[in-house]
Amino acid sequence: EAVEGVSVAAVNGPHTTVVSGEVAALEVLVERCAAREVRCRWIPVDYASHSGQVEGIEGELLECLAGIEAGPGEVPLYSTLAGAVVDGAVMGPRYWYENLRHTVEFQDTIRALLDDGHRLFVEISPHPVLSTGLHDILDHTDTDTDTGTGAGGESGVRAVVLDTLHRDQAGAHRFHTALAAAQVHLHTPHWHTRT
Repeated sequence: EAVEGVSVAAVNGPHTTVVSGEVAALEVLVERCAAREVRCRWIPVDYASHSGQVEGIEGELLECLAGIEAGPGEVPLYSTLAGAVVDGAVMGPRYWYENLRHTVEFQDTIRALLDDGHRLFVEISPHPVLSTGLHDILDHTDTDTDTGTGAGGESGVRAVVLDTLHRDQAGAHRFHTALAAAQVHLHTPHWHTRT
């Protein structure tokens, strides 16, 4: 049953959902989860992104972002707001407000990438937080509904998931290890410089 004051902040996989909202409402939800033996973990942050609380700063945020002029990109951009490819030209101030206010559709976005044939995923962050959800999505994506490159007869899709940094292993060595892993999986990085 729904708890008033709580929003679905992110759908990161079939078994991973992040909620956000008022502290008292989240405490009620955590108690209900514990009573039903549903695993949950409190993430200590002092803001409620992707919830109704963002509406209180809509005007201020749009004013701060007013100078942004969006333009088309050269590389397809899969938006976790839309769960699909979007034209960079739509990514003006209103887009970024909506992105902060609404649910992060990570699972739908990854499935869109899979449907379009992508099989290499590299998480670039100070510590991998989405790789677990990504593996879960891959394990629960029926090969009949994607491009058909899953393991023969097995459920799930074959793909490479790499992370570039870890909390205790930051630095160039860890990043280069990820690039080497991509090479081992037959994905050759191409580096070039634009001027």
